[in-house]
Amino acid sequence: MIRFGGVGLRRGLTLLELLARHPAVDVVAVCDSDLGGDLDVHSPVDRLRDAGAAIEAAYTDFDRLLEHELDAVLIASPPPMHAAMSIAALEAGLHTLCEVPAIYNDLDEARALLDAARRGSAKYMMAENCCYWGFIQAWRRMVADGRIGRPTYAEAEYVHDVAELMTRPDGTLTWRASLYPLQYCTHGLGPLLDIMNDRVVSVTAMDTGPHRQPKWSTPDQAVGLFRTEVGRVIKILCSFSNARRPAHHYFSIYGTRGTLETSRQDCRKTLANFDDIPHLQGPVEMPLGYGLDGDTQLGADHGGADQAMLNDFVDCIIEDRPSPTDVVRSLEFSVPGLCACLSAESGSRPVDVPDYR
Repeated sequence: MIRFGGVGLRRGLTLLELLARHPAVDVVAVCDSDLGGDLDVHSPVDRLRDAGAAIEAAYTDFDRLLEHELDAVLIASPPPMHAAMSIAALEAGLHTLCEVPAIYNDLDEARALLDAARRGSAKYMMAENCCYWGFIQAWRRMVADGRIGRPTYAEAEYVHDVAELMTRPDGTLTWRASLYPLQYCTHGLGPLLDIMNDRVVSVTAMDTGPHRQPKWSTPDQAVGLFRTEVGRVIKILCSFSNARRPAHHYFSIYGTRGTLETSRQDCRKTLANFDDIPHLQGPVEMPLGYGLDGDTQLGADHGGADQAMLNDFVDCIIEDRPSPTDVVRSLEFSVPGLCACLSAESGSRPVDVPDYR
């Protein structure tokens, strides 16, 4: 059995509940700095025990969690802590699954994380669950099969108003209130890079500034234009302070012989144009959704994507094979977002993205 610990009992609690139900996993320890404060220690522990976890300890100090007898750790703390916690876990010899993005504060974190992962034998994976959506996996197959020819341009949008998550009950601001939207670009950029097997080499970005909530430093919307290694252009829009309801994901890919895009009204529909279908007068509608194996609903675990992602990580440990989203790929999904922030801060000048391969 793989003995798991987890830090961050808000988003992390959902993932730990799924891990607790995995037949090859024991969730034995948890950590959150708010245990005993905003978080009642009994509530998350009780939920995990209901899911089958054998919790042996609950900590408020991450270093103490790392001293517990563990094989692996899930990191679901706020993004400013991701790199430092991942490095500490890897240096402790623990397989590490970290929420997105892999790095947050500066480019030095990326090099330090890369070095830590390469020094030891523990596996590192970034938890980019959107790569596991059903329609993303279907698109990957269609692009690999050449159905749309050579992809040349792609877009993704992640528009989700999270104003209620930007302040604590006492009125102080959370990390989200200072999050530059494109630093959280992996849910759009990651799947597109995965589908096209590409990486970003430069980015130019701009934003709207804060208007809906001027007291927060984060802009309402930010847009990045990303140039890839093989010359493709990718446009990413991220917004976490807006008036759109409901929250919205959008993807599109333009190829030399066809196109793929999600419906803006319902991401569970793919609209496709194919040159190899004679006399086609409009897009073909495909009922491809978030879910896997026929599940078309977006559930609490993102249509099954969370479970599929966790299963992949557990399998790579058991089978001793490379992580599905290893440290290099994690940086290729994450670092362009930080470079986009640097571009916007410098008047939208292009910023080169380091090559970590």
